[in-house]
Amino acid sequence: MVSTLVRKGLVAAVSLTGCIALAVGGSGIASAAGVDRPFTASCHGWQFPGPITHNETRDSGVTITAPAAVPPNSTFTYRIAPKPMTVPSSGYDLRNVVNWTRLKFDFDIPVGTTYVGAQIVSGTSSNLGGVAPSVLRINDNGSPDSNGAHLRISGNNVTAGNGPNTSNNSGGGIEVGAGQTFQLPAVDVTVVSGVVGTQIKPMLRVTDTNSGSYDSANNYLTFLQQETLLGGVRYWLTTNCSPRDDRSAALNSGGQPLTTISVDSSLAQTETRISAPASAVVGDSIELTATVTPMPSGGTVQFRDGGTDLGAPVPVVNGVAKANRTMDTAGDRNISAYYAGTAGFMESMSGAVTVNVTEPVVPEPGSLGSLGFGS
Repeated sequence: MVSTLVRKGLVAAVSLTGCIALAVGGSGIASAAGVDRPFTASCHGWQFPGPITHNETRDSGVTITAPAAVPPNSTFTYRIAPKPMTVPSSGYDLRNVVNWTRLKFDFDIPVGTTYVGAQIVSGTSSNLGGVAPSVLRINDNGSPDSNGAHLRISGNNVTAGNGPNTSNNSGGGIEVGAGQTFQLPAVDVTVVSGVVGTQIKPMLRVTDTNSGSYDSANNYLTFLQQETLLGGVRYWLTTNCSPRDDRSAALNSGGQPLTTISVDSSLAQTETRISAPASAVVGDSIELTATVTPMPSGGTVQFRDGGTDLGAPVPVVNGVAKANRTMDTAGDRNISAYYAGTAGFMESMSGAVTVNVTEPVVPEPGSLGSLGFGS
């Protein structure tokens, strides 16, 4: 029996003997390591209660993973991943930091593309509390909008500013405790390219009104820093961060295109299928197979479990890449394949297939199985 599921342009077919997933339309993302774009964020915090303000700089940045070129009018995917940051333990004026709360991280839908969708990449965040992160399409006011120009990582759009659910003196949304190094999740963004000869330039949110200015609720990164003084008095600092080396400097590299994707008619658009067993036992080695069409002249495939690489990339030979991988954890594993592309052939990303991994059955003491009797 075969069942078919169509969702977000992906076709997945599941049979009794195994699983096959196909990404249609040439949806692609480079499987090689992303390119790091570190930069300095200059942040301004204004205190509640009280008129005191603070200025500081923090290490920030993103990792961007995207094809160097795509065919015209093709669907492809790129990945943007905020780099780790650390919440301080010591606050201002001898106060202690409690946490960062109401975290948001904004970036733009690239000009010259047609937006298809975006999704959080599982397994790519760490040390986050509060509301689980999600990605929303928003307008300049920070409200969900199907025609908005920006994407936002947040906890249900609970923010310190620029949105329908804001506050300067209460917690909520994504929270991170004092002294914690955390990472917001990566996001896979799928768009349709434009005409030949154009360039696609993913950017952080810095181009609409005030978003590129120092100390704006429209800045790409904002949060509340909660602090306490002896006696339990609470202070809240609404903190807005923009990509610049200091408060009086112009936008730095974080305010420029994170990468440039050329629209090139000479590229062949590819499709990648993945097949895998429908089930496995912890400790089993299972065979994963990726098939790339049209048959490319080379390149590699990276197999993944959610956002985690399964071993090293595998060469594509005659359009096929195969690898044996051991399943170490029980549960439903979402296995996918990323073809990295080669000269004349575009990257492509398969859909995910589910492999149900279970713990091995251990015979109970005294059972026939434990005595080693045969059937």
